[in-house]
Amino acid sequence: MKIIAFVGDSHTWGQGAGASFDWDPVVCGGDLRKCRFGIPTYVNLIRDAVNIMTNSSAKDYCKEDVIALCGKGEKQYGIVEKELSLKGDFSLARIMFREEKEETEVEILKDGEVFQTILLQTDSEITSAGMKLITLLFDGETEHSFTVRIKKGTRALIHRIETYSGEWAVVNCAVGLCTVSRFENDFLFQHVAPLNPHAIVFEGHTINDWTTLCKEPFEGYAGDMK
Repeated sequence: MKIIAFVGDSHTWGQGAGASFDWDPVVCGGDLRKCRFGIPTYVNLIRDAVNIMTNSSAKDYCKEDVIALCGKGEKQYGIVEKELSLKGDFSLARIMFREEKEETEVEILKDGEVFQTILLQTDSEITSAGMKLITLLFDGETEHSFTVRIKKGTRALIHRIETYSGEWAVVNCAVGLCTVSRFENDFLFQHVAPLNPHAIVFEGHTINDWTTLCKEPFEGYAGDMK
């Protein structure tokens, strides 16, 4: 599978700080763009176009879909209390967990074999949103599976699950509230490198970078962009 990784901030995800979702299109104070804040973003539209041209496909489980998949939910999260398994002809899967204060140990199985054991706790290595992202790459186009199993603790909250099938995958690797320099130093090898992407499409972390200019010299921002 050839992967195109889109790198950016919350705007790449189609989100904006202080957005009003009661308007259509969704608007954000001080922003004059006419595109929606929210899915589908331009990344989703490019993904759909690539899928059509290459006979590939992608599936997102978030909000109501991930709650239905887990069988139980809280707010926008699906709740796994014992075990969750998913099977399909996918070549790539990503699972995004929410971290909490209580210690939870989760075992990730890939095609029935233990792939990774993770600790979901707020003092562990986390992104700015308190999330932990697990990436699973599979060989071949036959049916594969992954399992989320609670090893210690009472539950795991899942924010979203993504699966990709076919020859190509367009993957959104944006991180919210993240400047270019922070993404490069903290998240590039966590979120992008495991995908071994065929190409990377970079969107400047516009809002987050410019709001930090009062704290950092402009030369620093210009250097990050280079």
